[in-house]
Amino acid sequence: MSSVMSDIGRSVHTVWNQLRYEHLVAGISGGIVSTMMLHPMDLIKIRLQVNDGNTARPTYRGVTDTCKHVIRQNGWRGLYQGVVPNVWGAGASWGFYFFFYNAIKAYMGDGRQEPLGPSSHMLAAAQSGILTLLITNPLWVTKTRLCLQYEGISKDVRSAQSTKYNGMLDALWKICRHEGVGGLYKIDCIPCRIIYDW
Repeated sequence: MSSVMSDIGRSVHTVWNQLRYEHLVAGISGGIVSTMMLHPMDLIKIRLQVNDGNTARPTYRGVTDTCKHVIRQNGWRGLYQGVVPNVWGAGASWGFYFFFYNAIKAYMGDGRQEPLGPSSHMLAAAQSGILTLLITNPLWVTKTRLCLQYEGISKDVRSAQSTKYNGMLDALWKICRHEGVGGLYKIDCIPCRIIYDW
């Protein structure tokens, strides 16, 4: 038993020594800058994805029409609705991804003479992606909910919306309160539905 604990301790120490904050900072910086520049397109994309003819939401005829509608209803600032969780999510996602990816690669290559092969890089990338998703998915759910709030529409339509969120923390709190922690990890795919319902 003591040899197992010793091996675990050595593994943790080896991984800890491989961690480099530079990768975290670089990922966070890149995620924040790209999100601040591209968030309006993300908002438009989300609005168009749910543009299904439902009368409870405005309908759009394309990218330009969506952009004009958002600006008409909320001004230029409306194009940045939901930006806070998007900035947090992108910064955290890229930061954690590069952080975990480089740490896992370094751990896998520790003590090896030859460089890691493509399969090792793919495994490190998959593990990094899973860890990052587990940490950041609540931010992505929150961002989408905030981007789908519509201002300047009739009270009848607004009452059809289940919940009004007043920012990122309020959205996180209300989602947890009304849907449980599982509401922060809603991923819509067949295998996820099977696992989630199981």
